[in-house]
Amino acid sequence: MNQVTAICEVIKIWFYNSDVKVRVRMRRPSFISPKEEGPFDFVTIVFPGARRMGLKLQPGQRIWVAGVLVSRDMDQPVEEVLGGEIPEQLRGRKIRFNFNEIVVLNWQSISE
Repeated sequence: MNQVTAICEVIKIWFYNSDVKVRVRMRRPSFISPKEEGPFDFVTIVFPGARRMGLKLQPGQRIWVAGVLVSRDMDQPVEEVLGGEIPEQLRGRKIRFNFNEIVVLNWQSISE
C-alpha cells in the first residue's frame, strides 16, 4: 500500500493553481547511511486545493503529514537547464527530471 508518514520542517512555500506546495526537510533515520551533503532529506509536499481554503504555513514550522507518494517526469531543454551558451551538439536535447511528491491526506502542525 502506498502510504507515507513524515515529520518535517517547512523550508519554502509556493502555489500551483489551487494547491499549496511546500518544500520540507527531515532528518534521515539513524539506521540509514548518512548523506555526505548533510543530515537532511528533502521532499515536496502537496496540499491539494489548500489555497482556496486559506492554508497558512510558514518557514520553520514543523508538521506531521500522512499521504501518498506520487511521481512525475518532466523533460526540459538543455538550454533552460544550463543557461547561457551551450555546445551546438547539445542544442535541442532534453534532460528528463523525475519529481517525487507527497500528496497530503492528513496533517497537523507540531510546532510549539
